[in-house]
Amino acid sequence: MALMASKKDTITVRKTIKSFVILIAALMLLGACGQAAEISTAAQPSQTAPSVSPSESQAAPTPIVTTRPDNTQTAQPSVTDEPSPSAVTTPPKTTEKPAQPSSSRPPVSAASGTPLSGIVIGIDPGHQAHANSEQEPVAPGSDETKKKVSSGTQGRFTGVAEYKVNLQVGLKLKDLLTGLGAEVVMTRESNDVNISNKERAEMMNAAGADLVIRIHCNGNDDQSVHGAFMLVPSNDCTSSINDASKKAGRRIIDAFCAVTGAKNLGLQARSDQTGFNWSTVPVCNIEMGYMTNEDEDKLLVSDDYQTLCAQGIANGIADYFG
Repeated sequence: MALMASKKDTITVRKTIKSFVILIAALMLLGACGQAAEISTAAQPSQTAPSVSPSESQAAPTPIVTTRPDNTQTAQPSVTDEPSPSAVTTPPKTTEKPAQPSSSRPPVSAASGTPLSGIVIGIDPGHQAHANSEQEPVAPGSDETKKKVSSGTQGRFTGVAEYKVNLQVGLKLKDLLTGLGAEVVMTRESNDVNISNKERAEMMNAAGADLVIRIHCNGNDDQSVHGAFMLVPSNDCTSSINDASKKAGRRIIDAFCAVTGAKNLGLQARSDQTGFNWSTVPVCNIEMGYMTNEDEDKLLVSDDYQTLCAQGIANGIADYFG
């Protein structure tokens, strides 16, 4: 009985040891699996994008700055330099508005010296306070006659008479030309005079003027017509001065329009002007604008614009003699 009990105890111990060994093995196996799982998890790359600071990011593209194109165009009408002698002083009809003067253009000055020193310039502000309907020959030896002085036009919107504007610009021009060294001869310096067109031309001939500029404004039944142009002589009796007059006229009208911004209507040749036909010195007649056009009427009576008109004429004269 003792032997049998001892054997039974031995078997029980062995079973206990075996169970303990199995338990230890299981625990070890579970630990190995857990470690493998941790290693596998650590080996997987992160799926979360790293945070990038603004300074490390790619710079945003610089916006392209575009400049609005300049759609302003200066209309250049087709005006023949040598129209027929019967050409009228009315340029082609246009509906565009007159250009406004540019304030960026520099004024005429004598800062660079006296480029017109020794030059005699005649200025004839057209018309006068009272017209003279008496007749005089339109040219030497001609049987054709014209009024000695017509009344001229006036502002349709301002009511200002042309002869006043002509003199105001003429006096400003005198000051500018004197500052440039020129000797200036005026046909008139007031509105209350009575001097015919023939007498004005003869006055300039006697003064030995190197160039005469006649100053006028224009009018038209069509209120939309605007712009500036230059009349030049073309009669056979003025053949000795026609070329020089045309050259001076071109320089002056181009400079005038460059300064004032007025539409440049070019040159028109005339054989029927008394003030041309009696002249023996180069002469041209500027029509500064239309006093029947609302915009030009208001410009022509303004002091600032008249200064620009005088500046433009002076620039052209200096260019001609330069």
